[in-house]
Amino acid sequence: MEMPTSPYLVGFIDFLNDKLPKKFNSEEVFIAPNIPLDKFTNALSNYAIVNADEQILALIDTSYWHDAKEGILLTNNRVIWKRGWSSPNFINYVDVADETKEIPELSHIRDSVKFYLLLQEIGGKYRLL
Repeated sequence: MEMPTSPYLVGFIDFLNDKLPKKFNSEEVFIAPNIPLDKFTNALSNYAIVNADEQILALIDTSYWHDAKEGILLTNNRVIWKRGWSSPNFINYVDVADETKEIPELSHIRDSVKFYLLLQEIGGKYRLL
C-alpha cells in the first residue's frame, strides 16, 4: 500500500486517522499505507470489488476471527461493507451527501449509529474525491 500523493486524499486520510480510532476499536482500524497485506487480501477476495481508479484508504475489520473477511473498506469514492452471510454492499460518498438518496440500513454493522454519522460527515466533506 502506498500513501496517496494527492493533497485532497492526504487530507482525507488525516481525517480518517482522526475519526476512525475514536469510533471503532483501534485494533480493528487500519489506514493506508498501514493496512496489513493479509487483511487487505482477504477483504479484496471476500467482498471488496474495487474499480481500477479507486484507491483503498482504510479498512475496518469487523470479522469475528479478525481476518478481515468481513468489514468495512473506505476508498476514495465510496464505502464498501460486508457482514456475516450477507452480500457485500456499498454507497458512494456523493450519494451520502445527496439528501434525496436513501442510505442503506447499517444496523448489521457494529456501532452503526457512529458509522452512519461518520458517513454523513464524509459525504459532506469528501463527496467529490
